Amino acid sequence: MAFVAPLLATIGTTFGASAATATAVGATVASTAVAALGTGASALASANSAEFQAKLAKQQAAQATEQASIKASEIARENRQRSAAIRAGALQNGFELTGSMGDLLQQTERQGQLDYLTAVYDGSVQATGLNATAKNFKRQKGAALIGGALGMGAQALGGVADIYRTRAASINVSGT
Repeated sequence: MAFVAPLLATIGTTFGASAATATAVGATVASTAVAALGTGASALASANSAEFQAKLAKQQAAQATEQASIKASEIARENRQRSAAIRAGALQNGFELTGSMGDLLQQTERQGQLDYLTAVYDGSVQATGLNATAKNFKRQKGAALIGGALGMGAQALGGVADIYRTRAASINVSGT
């Protein structure tokens, strides 16, 4: 670790610091660079996380649509079976499919159609919500990257200000 002080002094001299303040200026440059890189890495991690969450929400939306389709198909099949059973039972027992029996059959089919449409609608609502969530995560990704860039810039400017303060203090103390 004996190389650290000379390295920092070299960095400080590169930035125009006097021999007396070169190590301090070099340390400021190095710490600013590390802090800015840390901010950038954090922003990138946040952006990657948001992108992953967006992809996951999109997959869940597709899955919700598929599950709604499967459920609606099951409901339709059950409704056809129920209607067929009612028809067969009525005809087997000598009933005509008119009047009250026809009304009962028609009401059963309507209710089955409502159940089918409800399953499709529920899946659509769930998928729409998940797609909106995916869009929000995509926006979070962009915001994380912009915030990271601004944070890195702010840290770099803060480091430059610290360098000038250190140099100004050395000038005031030494008079040169």
